[in-house]
Amino acid sequence: MINLLPPTIKEQRRYAQINRKLVKIIWLVVILIAAIGAVFVYSWYALGQNIQRLDDKLAQDTASSKKYGAIEANAKALAERLNTIEKIQAERSNYIALLQELAAVTPTDVYVNTFALDTTAGTMNLTAFAQSEQAAANFKNAIESSSR
Repeated sequence: MINLLPPTIKEQRRYAQINRKLVKIIWLVVILIAAIGAVFVYSWYALGQNIQRLDDKLAQDTASSKKYGAIEANAKALAERLNTIEKIQAERSNYIALLQELAAVTPTDVYVNTFALDTTAGTMNLTAFAQSEQAAANFKNAIESSSR
């Protein structure tokens, strides 16, 4: 094909082709920047949602942790109370067993008038009446030989 156009028009056509190519490239760059911007905005939104979800989860876990802390404190207090109860029961004298043993070792001709037990000193005061000296001696020996 022979181009018979004057050189200025030829040059203008060449610049027009270059301009069309540049406009296409600029549009592609603009579209690419818009796509990158859209990805950036979506990522920012998604990260904000994720941060909000994690903050909510953290608040929930913190509340749950405080609840477990209160339960743990209650459990410790209960354990201390149980230990105190067990200690008191271990130190407490078994009055029924003590009276049953006293009844078992008391002869039939001896009468117990008063019975006082001092748990802090670990002593027992007894006032008894015996019908004979032999019954009083037997009662005294039976009490002394008793396991308590």
